[in-house]
Parts: sequence; C-alpha cells; structure tokens
Amino acid sequence: MTTDQIPFEQFREEWLVDIREGDPSTTKLGHRFARKLLCQWLDIEDSSDDLVYCDGAGDGGIDIAFLHRGEGQDAEGEGRAEGHTWYLVQGKYGSAFAGATTLLERVRKLDLRSAE
Repeated sequence: MTTDQIPFEQFREEWLVDIREGDPSTTKLGHRFARKLLCQWLDIEDSSDDLVYCDGAGDGGIDIAFLHRGEGQDAEGEGRAEGHTWYLVQGKYGSAFAGATTLLERVRKLDLRSAE
C-alpha cells in the first residue's frame, strides 16, 4: 500500500461521517446516502432540480431519483439521439423491497410529467 492509500474500512467510515451526522431518522439516512452516492458518481450538484427525493408508503425503498436529460435532435435528425435516463437509488433493502417486480411497480408510480 502506498502512502496515499487508506484502508477501505477507514475510507468508508470517513465517507459516512456527514451521512450519520446528528441523529437522523432511517429515512434521512437513506436520503443522505443516496444523494451523496448519486452526486459523486454522476458528478452532479446536490441542489439540482432533477433530483427527486422519494419518501412514504409504497416507495419500494427508493430514496432518490435523478433525471439525466438527453440531448435533443433537430427536425432533420442530425446528430446522435439520446433519450432521457432516470437513475433510481435504493439505499436500503428490507421489507419494502420484494424483488425486481417491486422496482418496476414503483417506477410506474413516479411522476414523469416533470420530464416533459
């Protein structure tokens, strides 16, 4: 191990410090974890209007959704078409998650009108 490397356990504990700060509810922990993961992974601002927090009965355990808006095309179709992509982050697995069908059911319930 070189001097600029730290053990995974130490990295994990340092990465989780601000997520665990205070006495957050399990819902808040899930939101904080999902937000940090998504923002660092996709290099987006945590204040983005395209981040949608999910909370409540029937959310399938999904903590946050992010809409990546694809590039549009002109009428002649020049350039490469790229559609919108939703990223869904489920920061926990428990009774809210009952397999792949749970995720598909929850995705159908998302309000996609904001993507228009």
